[in-house]
Amino acid sequence: WASDSFALLRCDGTVSTWGEPTEGGNSSSAQDRLQHIVDVVGSQSAFTALRSDGEIVTWGHKDFGSALGGHKDFLKDVTEIVASGRAFAAILKDGTVISWGDKKYGGDCSAVKDRLKDVRSLAASFSAFAAICGGGHVVSWGNEASGGSCENVKDQLVNVRQLSATDAAFAALLADGKVVTWGADGDGGKSENLEKVQEISGTSKAFAAILTDGTVRTWGDPSKGGDCSLVQEKLKHVQRLYPSGRGFAALLSDGHVVSWGEVSDTRGVEDELLDIRYIA
Repeated sequence: WASDSFALLRCDGTVSTWGEPTEGGNSSSAQDRLQHIVDVVGSQSAFTALRSDGEIVTWGHKDFGSALGGHKDFLKDVTEIVASGRAFAAILKDGTVISWGDKKYGGDCSAVKDRLKDVRSLAASFSAFAAICGGGHVVSWGNEASGGSCENVKDQLVNVRQLSATDAAFAALLADGKVVTWGADGDGGKSENLEKVQEISGTSKAFAAILTDGTVRTWGDPSKGGDCSLVQEKLKHVQRLYPSGRGFAALLSDGHVVSWGEVSDTRGVEDELLDIRYIA
């Protein structure tokens, strides 16, 4: 989400930043602690780095999650960090979760704290978080309009093995290959009955799913990748999906690439899109 700054993580575990100084582009105040870093995530105007010893380092605008407040002493033995637009959430070694930042963006998980146990993974929309807990059930918090409440579908959220998010919706892939969605309808929160799904991925306002037969189904905002009808015939033997903010690229088993959405024009480079191994 960091829109005006960049953070670069080197192979030696150090970090460099650039961009708008007050929005995470200047990390000088934290540079002495930016050692042995294994991950860096960004909100719109702040960053959090995870050290190999389980401690975290934050910098950037205080209103976007760089201020830890009373959580500082409890953020030890962190194993995973994720970011919404103005908040962060962390999984601790004991399977609990701490979130901080703007409460309207998921920075306060106190209302669901008792349910956030044995947490396996986290996902974030622009203003909400969702967690897969032991047993495969899901807990969400933050802005309800952006997926912060999954109460309407909680009975369907069993044996969840993957979560994906757009700006204002979540999609959960169940162990039986079905998909459950919630959040804003126009951002992918409403989907058709999907089965035999093996992977889901999200842009800013749409989702795409690879089915077990190697084909693809999409839903959400058509202009942001929610409509792949123009390239549907080409979407066969799909191996991986790679989302941008406004579209998708699919890598096929033969190394070819198929893209769709607002930024899908590959004219001029079609001849180069052969024998591809990875897309960034």
